Amino acid sequence: MFEDLFPTKLYHSYIVEGDPTTTPFELRDYLISSGRINSDSPDVFFELYEALDMDQSHGIREWHTLASSSGSSRVCIIGAKNINREAEQSLLKMLEEPGENTHFFLVIPDKSNVLPTILSRCHVVQAEKKDKYGSWVDKFISASIKERLDMVALVVKSAENADTSATLRHEALNILNSLEGKIFKKYKQDIIKNKNLEWVVGEIIKSKKYLRNPGSSVKMLLEHIALVI
Repeated sequence: MFEDLFPTKLYHSYIVEGDPTTTPFELRDYLISSGRINSDSPDVFFELYEALDMDQSHGIREWHTLASSSGSSRVCIIGAKNINREAEQSLLKMLEEPGENTHFFLVIPDKSNVLPTILSRCHVVQAEKKDKYGSWVDKFISASIKERLDMVALVVKSAENADTSATLRHEALNILNSLEGKIFKKYKQDIIKNKNLEWVVGEIIKSKKYLRNPGSSVKMLLEHIALVI
C-alpha cells in the first residue's frame, strides 16, 4: 500500500489520512520491511492516542530534540483520533524546526482535523481507507427523519460504552466523511436537479469542523445532519 506513496528519500513531515488505530502499524511494518527503520531502536518513536493533548505533544517534542543513538534516521509515527488545539500548537513548533535526518508521520482520520498551518508544513498522503459506515449511511439517507434520529441515538449510545469521548468523535467523523462522499457524488450526477445537495454538503463540512471543538455536542451535530439531508 505504501510503496507508491513515499519517495526513496523521505521528506521530513507527513500527514497520513487513514485509520489511526491500524494504519500506524501498517506504516511501521512497511518502514521495517523496506529497511528504513529498526523497530527496537530508540530512534523510533511509536505511539497511538485517543486524543493527543499538550503534555503528550511536549513528550513528542522532547524526543524530537534528542540526537540519534546510532547516527541513522530517526522516525516518529503517531496515530491520533483527535488532537486538541494546544497540542497542535506544540506540534507546529516542532514542524517549524525540523530535526536533522528526522521523519515525522502523523496518522489521522481526516486532514481537516488539523490546522492549515500544520498542513502547509507536511506532505499529505492518503492510505487505503475502508468505508466502515458505507451501508449504514445508505440506510441513513433513505430513512425517515425519525429513523435517522434513532440511528444517531444508537451510535451515540454505543460509543458512550467505549473508553473515551474521543471514540465518539472518531466514529462521527467516519459517518460524516462517508455521508459527504455519497451526497457529493449524487450532487455531481445532476448539478441543476440536485442543487439543494450543495447546501447539504456544506452543512456536513461545517459539522466536521465543529467536531474539532472539544465542547461541541456530537449528538446535536449528527441530529442536525439527520434533519437536513
